[in-house]
Amino acid sequence: MNTLNLQPSFTRNIVHGFCIWGIGWLVFAIIEALLHLTRDPILHLSTVLLTINVYTIAGAVAGMIVACLQHFIRRCRRNTRNIFDAEIVCYSGCITSILLCAGLAIISNKLFLKTQLPAAIIVNLLFCAFCGGMYLLLLRLSSGIASKETQRRVLFALYISLCAFLLAGTFINESFLPGRFLDLTPKRLMVNGAIIGGCCALFFIVIGLLNVLKKILSFLPLPGAAAYLLLLFGVVAWGTAEIVLKTNTDNFSKELFTILTQRPSVIIISIDTVRADHVSCYGYERNTTPNIDRFARENSMFKRAYAPAPWTLPSYASLMTGCYPSMHNAHRSEHAKPPYFCTKLSDNNVTIAEILSKHGYDTAGIIAGTFCKAVFGLGQGFNYYDDNLDPWGGERRAHEINELVFAWLNNRETQLAQQKFLLFNVTLPVFLFIHYFDPHQSYMPPAPFDTRYPGRDDTVIYAYTSTSAASYKEKELELLTDVIKRKHGLSLKEKNHLMALYDGELSFVDDAVGKLMKKLQELKLFAQSMIIVTSDHGESFGEHHLMTHGIALYEDNLRVPLIIKYPSWRKQPEVVVDPVSLVDIFPEILNTVSLPIPENIQGIVFQFPEKTRTIIAENFQDPTWKRRQDLKHLARDLKAIYSGDFKYLWASDGRCELYNITDDPLESTNLVDKLPQKAQKLNAQLERWNRSFIPIEGNKDLPKPDQAITENLRSLGYVK
Repeated sequence: MNTLNLQPSFTRNIVHGFCIWGIGWLVFAIIEALLHLTRDPILHLSTVLLTINVYTIAGAVAGMIVACLQHFIRRCRRNTRNIFDAEIVCYSGCITSILLCAGLAIISNKLFLKTQLPAAIIVNLLFCAFCGGMYLLLLRLSSGIASKETQRRVLFALYISLCAFLLAGTFINESFLPGRFLDLTPKRLMVNGAIIGGCCALFFIVIGLLNVLKKILSFLPLPGAAAYLLLLFGVVAWGTAEIVLKTNTDNFSKELFTILTQRPSVIIISIDTVRADHVSCYGYERNTTPNIDRFARENSMFKRAYAPAPWTLPSYASLMTGCYPSMHNAHRSEHAKPPYFCTKLSDNNVTIAEILSKHGYDTAGIIAGTFCKAVFGLGQGFNYYDDNLDPWGGERRAHEINELVFAWLNNRETQLAQQKFLLFNVTLPVFLFIHYFDPHQSYMPPAPFDTRYPGRDDTVIYAYTSTSAASYKEKELELLTDVIKRKHGLSLKEKNHLMALYDGELSFVDDAVGKLMKKLQELKLFAQSMIIVTSDHGESFGEHHLMTHGIALYEDNLRVPLIIKYPSWRKQPEVVVDPVSLVDIFPEILNTVSLPIPENIQGIVFQFPEKTRTIIAENFQDPTWKRRQDLKHLARDLKAIYSGDFKYLWASDGRCELYNITDDPLESTNLVDKLPQKAQKLNAQLERWNRSFIPIEGNKDLPKPDQAITENLRSLGYVK
């Protein structure tokens, strides 16, 4: 029962310092965590528990150091008649504690990620100084009290009032008096004086309540040193166990590191309608993408990355869920109702944004195209999702997307700069989905990108006589549609014109990506983030008598760029030649940020060389195609499977195809009759894959009709 005995016993002093500082910092950390969660509930549990554990242990160690120094100086004073008062030793101990906590403050505030760090460290050091002052007060006041029970009540009341002062002071200064502690205006001094006065009053209130409680519970014994030690070790052990259970136990050392250094932010930069062979770092003869090229040279570039579908909605739904279209069910469907021809992404699916949001990420999506709007289900899990497209103009240009992204990032930085929490003054990691739309038809790049590449000749569009359309945009769409309907054969001059403008669009959006990368570096979000640059599908320019996308599963529609920058400690730059799918991005993100990967997804983590990876692509027919004579030749469901050098295309109408895409990258020679055994083997493999999963119920989830969306889709040729 002599937990707070102040006699100069070395063992008792050690226990005293360990318990007072350890429990004190534990209580303080818990109170502040609760206060933080009332303001911003998106805080990863592992981060909270680890921070509490670290500060509890640090406080206990600091208390032991103080007790040891105090005991040593008291002995020196007794033996050498030192003129210094023994309580000066406490200040020396506090200095030691402050130095220890300065390092913890750097960890807490993430030196390499956090702006405004000096002010945050000052706040943490002030906290340490207050703890030292509290320790002195406790020693001085309790040493003159004979009753050990009264000592305990005084100590506890002082500690509660001090915690209230620190927490209420930081909270009020943050919420109502912006400017941190540097702007000492009369109003600020008056408010903080009121806080101190209120906490002094709280001290006497707590003393009174404890006295009343003591009389009510007089029959209960007070805990001794063993109970306090058991409490400390119990809390720390529980916190550690929770961290282990809630995270990836197969690689706990990496998990612990990611918590200490904060989970890396994840930024997906997706450019709609980019075929890989028009990106210069993938071997294109034109220098269309210098900024993306530079990004690829410094990071991991995947030479054979495939979209799981040849159009936007099912492809992005696969990226967000880690599942192929036939499992997540966001694709064209017989269940769809006019004016739309597809179902939305069902809420029964779990998206990467939902998982990251539950684990402490600040999730935001800023999109440029209609099929990414929340009405189609892709906004699931985002705290902020900007899909406010112009109802008349439709899709947004790359510079508009950058303006919106920069505004969101700047607003976030402003909010972070106003934080004044002591232990939990951390930056929430970001999951940011940025969608550019420019390379999508219509191909109309702004100057100077509209004349950057040779071949442009607007007369080939204006002179197209098979249409009565008046505007250039309408004439272009009519020409592309007639090629798809096989009413017109694309001439070389027309192809060169369209590709010159398409490449100009690529260069325009590449310029925007370069400015975005620069902004991320300025905001210290680049180095320790996972940044993914990719596309949802490619584009056809006359191959197989097709234009645009969403119709077939040939390489021009499926092979897309994929470049990933991992956090600097995670991976070195590399060029990966093994085939991968966009569905693999989902588990790769979770693996990188050390979160468990759900069992019911079809993507797998990148591990090379990979022998068991199955690459699939799917396309479902528009239910109106089979009722239209000019589009009847397109009315079939398609599935593709990749195996080594071969690609097998299954078609619901029996017109199956087999290509050696290494020897025949343009897929001009169908080998299905020459290699029937290979075709049968891949067909059987595809059938086994079809039976390997249970589709998510989603065909009943239809997007709500919206006139503006309908008009946007009509202008893009999706709706008649």
